[in-house]
Amino acid sequence: MPELQTFLREAWAATERQKAMEAAAAERRKAMEAAAVERQKAMAAAAAAEAQRLRRNAASAENALGGVFLGAVIGGIVLGFSGCVSCAAHMDPSRSQMISDFNLFNGLLYGAIVGAVIGIIVGIIIGQTKD
Repeated sequence: MPELQTFLREAWAATERQKAMEAAAAERRKAMEAAAVERQKAMAAAAAAEAQRLRRNAASAENALGGVFLGAVIGGIVLGFSGCVSCAAHMDPSRSQMISDFNLFNGLLYGAIVGAVIGIIVGIIIGQTKD
């Protein structure tokens, strides 16, 4: 009878060890699955951030191109008009030079250049604020 009790104890201990190993394996699987889910979430967030960065850069390029033309036109008009006003205000019939240093042509040129640069900068800034 003592042999039967020893056998039963050993069988019970083996069963308990098997259950403990299965529980540990299940815990490891759960931890690995949780880590995989976290990696997938991180990868999805990184992909979304990259997609948003690409959209913003594309919008910036598009807005910068439009800003060049619009800024050049507006700057040319404003400074061209200022050049005309300056030329008219500084006309002196007694001088040999009838046209002032800042005139329509200088105003158009400076206005187009400055307007284009400002247009690029504003276009890029606007593009970076888009979602």
